[in-house]
Amino acid sequence: MKNTIPRAARPASNHPQSAAEPSADFAISYHGTLSLFRPLTDSATDWLRLHCPDDGEHSYFGKALAIEHRFVAGIVRLATDDGLISATGNQGRN
Repeated sequence: MKNTIPRAARPASNHPQSAAEPSADFAISYHGTLSLFRPLTDSATDWLRLHCPDDGEHSYFGKALAIEHRFVAGIVRLATDDGLISATGNQGRN
């Protein structure tokens, strides 16, 4: 059966991100009771160092900030207010 949708009208698959779409500074993944807030850019890494220093009060798993799920929205809000963008994944979430 021949595809009747013109190529230009088909949804793009595996297209590189367009220049108009901003890329994410953070990736957030959920793992049961903990979420990982992983920086993807230098700006995000700097933001985490400033706002969530590795000082014993904050826990890191590699480069990712490990936080309880209840704190995700607040941290995303603060980062967004400072001009950063997050991408939410659902790894580990049922």
